[in-house]
Amino acid sequence: DADRAMVRSAVRAMFQVDVVADGFQTRPLRPAHLHLDAESCLLTRDRVPGGVGPGEPPRWIVPPPLCRRLLRAGVRRLSLEGADHRELLARVLEPGGGLTWTSSPS
Repeated sequence: DADRAMVRSAVRAMFQVDVVADGFQTRPLRPAHLHLDAESCLLTRDRVPGGVGPGEPPRWIVPPPLCRRLLRAGVRRLSLEGADHRELLARVLEPGGGLTWTSSPS
């Protein structure tokens, strides 16, 4: 349960960006691409123009037990285009749950 909560927090972080406009603000974001590297256990998204701070682009750790499960399922790297919260969470938390994986062969 703690691992799943950690993934949910990581995914939420991908859907916001810090900007400097009328003061420092955190704004909602629909990322163009999300990337999960199961070998390094990192979830990232592309840099957002106008995003500021040391956390841009964000990088979050995905719990190693979940990444090992993805690796056993043959998923080393996963990139989603135009993804939303539900799709990414389903792919990470429930691999093989009726969704088609898009994964690099290497």
